[in-house]
Amino acid sequence: GKFFAYGYAGIGIGLWVSDNGYNWGKASYDGAESTVQIYNLKYDRGRYLAIGSDAVWSDDGLHWHDAVDNGLSSIYDMAAGPGYDYVAVGYRSGGFPISHSYNTKTWTPATTSDAVPQDANCVTYGYGLWVAGCDYQGAYWSSNGTEWHRGNGMPVGCYMSELLYDADKLIFIAGCYGFRGGVSKGLWW
Repeated sequence: GKFFAYGYAGIGIGLWVSDNGYNWGKASYDGAESTVQIYNLKYDRGRYLAIGSDAVWSDDGLHWHDAVDNGLSSIYDMAAGPGYDYVAVGYRSGGFPISHSYNTKTWTPATTSDAVPQDANCVTYGYGLWVAGCDYQGAYWSSNGTEWHRGNGMPVGCYMSELLYDADKLIFIAGCYGFRGGVSKGLWW
């Protein structure tokens, strides 16, 4: 096993690795960006994915590579679904803030025919669906990770900060006037 610490490094990737917890070294990075700030680190199906100001991936946790541009200028969260499906959410200026990947290396912007939020803060997979919490537009859902729809019943104006699927219910935490969170068995709150 490995220990990881991540954040902002000033130059290079903001990611340090240790085999024992007390001797640390900076991870190597062969990407094009001069600085990659890391907000979150995930490990799934033999691959590491670090997300933040960019998406980077690694097979060993020591050597990191750029993912193909997903159009998100900041990535806040990522979730794994069935097979090798992944969804990343964040900020996209002038576009839908969700991207989809089949391998964590190449990402494609997702689409929606509903109102387009500026940010998506959190995402989870469960109940056969992807669900993303979007700034002030409520929750969006998708059965395939590429085409998204706005959920019903969520008050507009909520800032969703966390989603969790517990194998029976989707639990979310949101802050808005008169509404602080909730539980749903499916999509409709």
